[in-house]
Amino acid sequence: MNEYDVSLKVAHAFEALGYDADKVQDAIVCPRCNNKIVPSRGRPDRAMIHPSARSCYVEVKVVRAGETSFSFSEISTEQRATLDDWRARGGVGYLALSIIRKAKRNDRLSALYLVEWGRWCALESLVTPHQNSIPVAVGPGFSRALQDGQMDIQRQLWQWALEQIKGGWAIPDRHPAIQQLGLKGEKANE
Repeated sequence: MNEYDVSLKVAHAFEALGYDADKVQDAIVCPRCNNKIVPSRGRPDRAMIHPSARSCYVEVKVVRAGETSFSFSEISTEQRATLDDWRARGGVGYLALSIIRKAKRNDRLSALYLVEWGRWCALESLVTPHQNSIPVAVGPGFSRALQDGQMDIQRQLWQWALEQIKGGWAIPDRHPAIQQLGLKGEKANE
């Protein structure tokens, strides 16, 4: 289980809502010289395009098995700038943050959050005075201020959690993205 696997799961969740989930090309091979051409890292992983609802960008990140927190530096300066600019121009962007757990022989996706970019930035600003990462579950070994404020992924992002369904993950009707993207009426009509 890696970031690409999670990106596919996020894409399938959006596709179930009528979106085209376009993957941003990480690298292409030049047909003349066979060298890899790597585009700038500025664009988020997925562009979710919908014919009648709002389209959005989604940046996918992973907290790997054995890690106890997500480092804010995992999101590049270029990715931040793109999402900030997109938001400033009235666009919608999300961070898809996944939690991977060890399960017998294979890793498995145990939680997946789709967090609106502005909400994510607000959470980062609350945590960064104490440390440059947010715990998956705050407890001993983390800043006392984070423990007292229950500043962790599980408690702060519960309303942004996707729902695990047979064969994948879904964006539930109660998820804030449904309203932000203008899908409330559309989902009700299905």
